[in-house]
Amino acid sequence: MWTPKTSGTSYDLNGTSNGELTFVAVGYHGTTLYSTNLDTWNPGSSPTAYRLRGVSYGNGTFVGVGTYGTTLYSPDGVTWNLGNVLNENNQDLYGVVFRRATCFDFTAVGNYGTIANTTTGAEWTIITEGTTNSLNGIAYGNGTFARWGLGHRCHVNQRGGLDVEDSGKSIYQLYGVAYGNGTFAAVGSGGHIHTSPTGESWTQQNSQTPNHLYGVTTESTLWVRRLSCICCRRSRGNDRFFSQWNRLDAKKLRRLQ
Repeated sequence: MWTPKTSGTSYDLNGTSNGELTFVAVGYHGTTLYSTNLDTWNPGSSPTAYRLRGVSYGNGTFVGVGTYGTTLYSPDGVTWNLGNVLNENNQDLYGVVFRRATCFDFTAVGNYGTIANTTTGAEWTIITEGTTNSLNGIAYGNGTFARWGLGHRCHVNQRGGLDVEDSGKSIYQLYGVAYGNGTFAAVGSGGHIHTSPTGESWTQQNSQTPNHLYGVTTESTLWVRRLSCICCRRSRGNDRFFSQWNRLDAKKLRRLQ
């Protein structure tokens, strides 16, 4: 059962993240919002008017990414600063993930196969290898990166670089990918869901919906994917139950992360 909240903005919100006791949402026109209780949302001091596509938290820092290579960072989700803009080839950034373990860094992906890396959110380095096709989502787990885009079965390796396996047959778009409970899950157009324990060999699942899926997140053994107007949830249990999905009512749910 979902409860609508007042965000204070009419702009679309494309990404969410949480750190410590603060929740952050980002979206169109450089919108940044923060909340400490999920009931009351306040605007952050965004230094850009460009669309923000994704946000992640790690090591005491929120990092946001968006169109025209826009990057932002904030220690609290309230006050934001511009990182260096990655405007080579006019690349848009679609997603960002924090890598724990020993690296404590952020990796972002975007169009033209763009991959960028930072430890602070301020200075970014472009990683050039793999593909020129758009990468829509990125996740990190168990020492491995997984990235998804159009016509790709997987993009993954342990270095943060890119090993591409283009299927050449896929006509659907995959928009989001996440890692939890020892499993990667990727979602996309037409209700496509794929899961993998390693990020290398993927299994298509039955989502029980033809609607597009744009994002995925996990908390413990519970997986949630957002659709146009419907939410799907994996049944609780062991990994073998990742093929079982239940429908949840959720009006105009945008993205959960």
